[in-house]
Amino acid sequence: MPSPRRILAKSLPTSLALILVASLVIKLGIALLVDGVVPVNDEESYLSLAMELVKHGRYDTLFRPPLYPGFLAGIFALGGTTLWVRLSQALLGTLSVWLVYGIARDSAGHRVGLVAACLVAFDPLLIFFSAMLWSETLYIVLWLLGVRLIAIGQPLAARASWNLLLAGLCFGLAALARPQVLTLMPLTVVWIVYNGWRDQANSAGANSETKSIAPLFRELARPIALLTLGCCAAVLPWTARNALKTETFVLIDTNGAYNFLVSTEPEAAFLDKDDTWSPRWARFDGVHYRRAADHAPTRVQSLAVERALENIATDPLRFAQKSLWEAGHLWTLDSFLLRHLRNGWFGRDTPDWWLPISVLFSVSFSAFLVFFGMLGMAAHPISPLRSFSIMAVAHATLLFGLTYSLSRYALPLRPLLAVFAAWAIAGPGGFQVRLSAAWDTRAKRVLLSLVLLALASVWLRDLPLLWDNLVNDGTHYLFRGLR
Repeated sequence: MPSPRRILAKSLPTSLALILVASLVIKLGIALLVDGVVPVNDEESYLSLAMELVKHGRYDTLFRPPLYPGFLAGIFALGGTTLWVRLSQALLGTLSVWLVYGIARDSAGHRVGLVAACLVAFDPLLIFFSAMLWSETLYIVLWLLGVRLIAIGQPLAARASWNLLLAGLCFGLAALARPQVLTLMPLTVVWIVYNGWRDQANSAGANSETKSIAPLFRELARPIALLTLGCCAAVLPWTARNALKTETFVLIDTNGAYNFLVSTEPEAAFLDKDDTWSPRWARFDGVHYRRAADHAPTRVQSLAVERALENIATDPLRFAQKSLWEAGHLWTLDSFLLRHLRNGWFGRDTPDWWLPISVLFSVSFSAFLVFFGMLGMAAHPISPLRSFSIMAVAHATLLFGLTYSLSRYALPLRPLLAVFAAWAIAGPGGFQVRLSAAWDTRAKRVLLSLVLLALASVWLRDLPLLWDNLVNDGTHYLFRGLR
């Protein structure tokens, strides 16, 4: 039997250990550097909710999901500070690097795993968010755990029950941090059936008569049921709590109807909501949606959806154009990192040269990651991980196109893009060989060309903003709160 030392060396080779240590050191340094920064926007709300939990044991809003405030409250209840939170998130961010290595290694080998780990370890946006009081870092760890448990390894029908339950639990907990993952779950069932059908077809060979749908569904019923059970085990206790508290049905929070309504407001269309926001949006009789929904969630959510549908019916062309605009904005080269810098949210004593340097590094890194990630995803051999990742990218683009997109909403997709970018640049065979599968039919060439053209158009739209960041410290694109 191998010794524990040999097992550890096999699972954590020296090269990976060095990457993990470097990642952790950088994240810890950033955490120490920014801990004195005054919280802004959602950070203030998360902190307020966490302190209310610690002091009074209450969680009095239905507007925000509970997991991240609960995470903060747990640290504060132990006597911790915001620095403890940031340091804990540095550890979580480093855990994400290890998870991405495992996903990439098991799908394409050790070398690809190391490159993917490097991309995630030194991604400036992921480094930055690990030090901020936002829910993304916690969400990404849970998200990657779920992906690792269902998209890598043997077919789902052959998985152990605990594996499937744990995957569902991870996705359910992730939903308690960012509920939009729940809208991916029905598509995940379709993904399970698709991959089960492919496995059956491959095992049957060329004889299509041996394929049968009924046995396939019986075989996949168990993994689907166990994933659903795990997800429900995380989510439904909170749903029950909401029902007891409000005597209404609120699955996790009331944010979905709000986002939908804001996305249809005429004056909110075609605005970069990273930099422009108005409290006039989503108000009922002079009361903001958030406050109204806390008192009458069912009624206010219904009114929000009703008004949103009326806005769409009034000008459906504007909604369609706006949705395309928002879908593109999800893949912007601008980011919350640059937004914080140009608004002085890291403090007014930031050196003048720091914003231009950050723009060049962050934009170059993001363009590289997304471009090669998309290419790699298109050319990678057919696999459960590839189909799941394409589904996740398409789902996020559609969801945030139909509602609205902030640059941080694409953050959970970056680790998956890193896996395919790593495969594109470091996978087996030559670069042309690895990418040739994306160009072997006219339909694939057209589709991939359209995707890359759409990316190019979005990035060109960013150029005035990025140029202003380089030459004017972004003074023409400071955050504006419309009144």
